[in-house]
Amino acid sequence: MKLYLSKLLILLTYGMVFGQSKLIHKNLKDDINISIYIPDGYNKWEAYDIVYFNDGENLLDAFLSDKLDNIIREGTIPPIIAVAISHPFKRTDRYLPYNDTWVTKSYGTYNKNNIYKYTNDIVQKVIPFIKSNYKVKKQALIGFSFGGLHAVWVGIHYPELFDFVGGMSPSLWVGNNAIFEEKLPPNLPAFWIDIGTIEWNYYVPMYEKLRNNGLREGKEVFYYEVLGGKHSIQDWINRLEYPLKVLTATNLEDPPKMLKVFSVVIPSKSQPGKNFRRINAVLTLANGVPITLASDASYRIIDAKNQGEFVRTDGSYDLGELKNMMLEVSYQNFSDKIKVY
Repeated sequence: MKLYLSKLLILLTYGMVFGQSKLIHKNLKDDINISIYIPDGYNKWEAYDIVYFNDGENLLDAFLSDKLDNIIREGTIPPIIAVAISHPFKRTDRYLPYNDTWVTKSYGTYNKNNIYKYTNDIVQKVIPFIKSNYKVKKQALIGFSFGGLHAVWVGIHYPELFDFVGGMSPSLWVGNNAIFEEKLPPNLPAFWIDIGTIEWNYYVPMYEKLRNNGLREGKEVFYYEVLGGKHSIQDWINRLEYPLKVLTATNLEDPPKMLKVFSVVIPSKSQPGKNFRRINAVLTLANGVPITLASDASYRIIDAKNQGEFVRTDGSYDLGELKNMMLEVSYQNFSDKIKVY
């Protein structure tokens, strides 16, 4: 009996301290389903940041709820409301705005114009439902893989819709990187784009395009090359706190904390034996979020054993036969050195 009461007391104490979030499932018109994550301590009179997620059928009931519970409970981010969107269209019809031969061979035919139907369903059905039931502070859209491409595309084509868009391992390669050629409008939202070094695709041009359109690194555009990052839902959930910390941050204008430099060798998927060599200059922002500086950093060889070494402005490099150089990387008042073999 004493043991039972002790366990009951522990459970009651845990509940009082940590509380409990909840999920609300709604079926909207045309078989559009949303799962709404309501944080512990929700107050209907308060406004919350609303984060919409693509691929809702794969998220909230699996990994996302636990992740949000943990990072909110730990104080990593303030309480938010998350909305996971499920839609009757297959993923390629929902998310892909460009024709791609490899995608068609791998996943079947799709209609690139269906992306407008899916996006308009968000605009006309999902968002109005949320705004009619909850007080909204800022709105964000986050997606992974194909869904990440959609989020970045929405940020360009519907810039007034969201305050923040996040593409985690986004499939920007679709249509031979066609999104790199999109004309950018003024008044873009903030962007988060990341890519793992294990699943590597070269997305620096998209980051530079956003930078050249007036978005400031670490303030309105955030690019991160994730060391060892894979193309998997578990990897995306593990680092989800980074874009969410950016969305909810109040200290992005504060000075960054530190610069740490890494050398990365990425094997080519299409050319056996070929490697892509990169310097990943990772700046840690005031709120602890890491970003890759790429062409925002300066690279200088300070000691080389022969003349074959070469570092480009984006941090990619070539090595001579001796494969041995010392490199200094600088950004603002930060610098770090690394020896590359």
